[in-house]
Amino acid sequence: MMSADPSQMPTAPRPAASSSPPPSFAPHAAPTADLSLWIKQTALEIGFDLAGITTLAPSSRPDYIRDWFNSGRHGTMDYLQRHAPTKLDPQTHWSWVKSVIILGLHYDPPENRTLSSPQPDGNNQGAIAAYARGRDYHRVMAGLLKRLAAAIRSKRGAGFQSVAGVDATPLLEREMAARAGLGWIGKNTMVIHPKKGSWFVLGELLTNLDLPLDAPMADHCGTCTRCIEACPTAALTPYQMDASRCISYQLIENRGEIPPALHEPIREAGYLVGCDICQSVCPHNSKVVPKPNSAGAPSRDGTIPLHAVLNWDDQQWDRMTRGRATRRVKLPMWKRNAEILLGHRDPS
Repeated sequence: MMSADPSQMPTAPRPAASSSPPPSFAPHAAPTADLSLWIKQTALEIGFDLAGITTLAPSSRPDYIRDWFNSGRHGTMDYLQRHAPTKLDPQTHWSWVKSVIILGLHYDPPENRTLSSPQPDGNNQGAIAAYARGRDYHRVMAGLLKRLAAAIRSKRGAGFQSVAGVDATPLLEREMAARAGLGWIGKNTMVIHPKKGSWFVLGELLTNLDLPLDAPMADHCGTCTRCIEACPTAALTPYQMDASRCISYQLIENRGEIPPALHEPIREAGYLVGCDICQSVCPHNSKVVPKPNSAGAPSRDGTIPLHAVLNWDDQQWDRMTRGRATRRVKLPMWKRNAEILLGHRDPS
């Protein structure tokens, strides 16, 4: 499972961008539908796999999100709760924003998507979630967003203003992606596209362009509950995630001890960093045709020897995680996770 937040992949909060309003466009430069089409086509040419346009609207599920925090389902991710007011109504922080260009970037799925777990060889290998195997998608996405913003500025002139985000700004990215027609939010809380599945990460440009909006997509989960049934820790109910039970959250975000009751399910899943299970069993992902990884060069380290991790020092950790999303997992956490997979962690 890539995400434990109902809106985005958990990551360290970054300083919020300035909320001061940028200059407005001159009347003769009013954006048109042609500009919207050009922006989306340019985004695809630059390297994005999905592009849509929506507004910076208040959340459509404020009561659920408040309850999610109040019931402690965010675990120890207190920074998410601190940013809740902005998440619920981002217009209070970015009042100048007229439209959001929301973008999806494909990453390679795991090698065998028919399995509900990677089944490591003899419990001596720990799996790395698919999104984290290549280059750090934050950096890749940020570079592409910068190129897209430069292209739009070249076309529109100095009046164009934007703020880029890659799942670290206090925004409900998945709600925005669903409103923009990139897919629907599935029962596993991931954004699912009927042809591209859910193997993509999200980024956005908040802009002062007054662009035509794309239409949302209908929900195609139907009666399927495979993701819910496959989750080893029962973290999922339809369209809701209890992050405190999510394997991805426990392995990546939990800096302390992982609850003993979750040790055996984690061993069964076989993941050392992150988790792909609820995506791997999704029927819509079975239709996805593998393609070169937009989010970074394909990585050979789908699994890592657990005993080797136990012998890592700071220098080896630095070498193995530099430039990768796995750097979010600090050295003591790598060793903790490996010990759990090997059954060396005392569950009492």
